[in-house]
Amino acid sequence: MESKEDKENNSIQFFYKFVEGICPKSFGIQVAKLAGIPDNVLARATQKSDEMAAVLMELKKGLKKGK
Repeated sequence: MESKEDKENNSIQFFYKFVEGICPKSFGIQVAKLAGIPDNVLARATQKSDEMAAVLMELKKGLKKGK
């Protein structure tokens, strides 16, 4: 998925292309920010997202080693 962020107007425009498979990137936190979610909640969500990404990366490494 492609998108264009307009920081001056605090907006984001998505250009969708549907394909089979797992989404490699989510803009959920940016959308939550646009929706007015408090900064402390966004910071915690970002932290948890980063932690999840690290766990998934380690799992993928383990799967590749097991082949």
